Amino acid sequence: MQKFAVGVAIISTTALLAISLSPLGRWVLTNLIQVPTELVEPTLMGMRTFAFFPPILCWLEYNTGLMLLAQATRLVSLGKTINLLTTIAFVLILAPLVPGAIAAPLAQILGFASEGLVLQLSLSLEKRGLIQRAH
Repeated sequence: MQKFAVGVAIISTTALLAISLSPLGRWVLTNLIQVPTELVEPTLMGMRTFAFFPPILCWLEYNTGLMLLAQATRLVSLGKTINLLTTIAFVLILAPLVPGAIAAPLAQILGFASEGLVLQLSLSLEKRGLIQRAH
């Protein structure tokens, strides 16, 4: 299953980068989706930022699955809470500094990454016997 998650992450990231960095992205946005001209560049910036989301999400979902199999639902809830708090904090920090098309996806990526780190740390500590399952 881990190989599947890695494969999906690589394919998704490659597709997002290929579309957002090539003329194809601009063509899809203007001709197929009919995005207003003034929104094309911010949309492409957002897509480029979100290109780093699939690997983080696949890693997070894989770890969440392991935690749920171990019935460590409290740790999963803790990770979700950390995700929410991190996302809010970074939206507030980044919004005045960078365009919204970058601030929002970057804040969300950092939120999901923080959740993933909590779960990864929990899995590592459980594996070493330093913590017990939290039911």
